[in-house]
Amino acid sequence: MRIVRSTRKPVAALLLIWLSACATAGRWNEVAVTPQPTRRTLYAGSVRVTTSGGTVYAFRGAWVGPDSLGGWLVEPAGAELSFALGDVTRLEVRGAPRQAQSPGIEGDGDQKWFMILLGAYFAVGIVGGIIYARNWGCCQWQ
Repeated sequence: MRIVRSTRKPVAALLLIWLSACATAGRWNEVAVTPQPTRRTLYAGSVRVTTSGGTVYAFRGAWVGPDSLGGWLVEPAGAELSFALGDVTRLEVRGAPRQAQSPGIEGDGDQKWFMILLGAYFAVGIVGGIIYARNWGCCQWQ
């Protein structure tokens, strides 16, 4: 199989961009916990909370109130758990810190990035298949 030289560089550039996006999407970033005047959902998506006892809890979305922080547990799914702000030693969110757009949002922003990456994966596969078919000689394209 021979690959046309003019297509190697663009495909390589697309793969590098795609790989760098994948590498940063799963990174955990620590965020500061600031008390809110009322209970508000601040973070949508994957959240980790570390308590003063060293226990780490995995949440899907987190809310902050005047004296407490809580969220919806990953396991058991949807169960709500909260802590006093003094007991929370670390709050981390996956990817770039995303704040919820309005109170009560419990969505997962990671699904959007998964769909974008999946679409890019299929696009690269289609382009690669066309290049392969064209260079293999099965199609008579001019």
